[in-house]
Amino acid sequence: CYRQGRIVSKLKSDVPEGFVADVLRSFVVPTKKALGIGLAPGEELLCAAHHVDVEQVQAADLALPREGCHEQPALPAKANCDSEEA
Repeated sequence: CYRQGRIVSKLKSDVPEGFVADVLRSFVVPTKKALGIGLAPGEELLCAAHHVDVEQVQAADLALPREGCHEQPALPAKANCDSEEA
């Protein structure tokens, strides 16, 4: 289930197809490469399971802000699974 754009369910079926691969490919691997940090064993397993070729992912350019990221992001509100809001 989702609350305010965040996944709050641990059910595998609730995660959209390709979501984990996209996060690994667009955020986790590029950021860790830019910082010179290796992947944790669990991250390596996730990359293999979701067909993310770590060697093909470029390091993030941490010196430049990404387009549309000029303002400080607001912190998301805490998800509350007990509420009826979606």
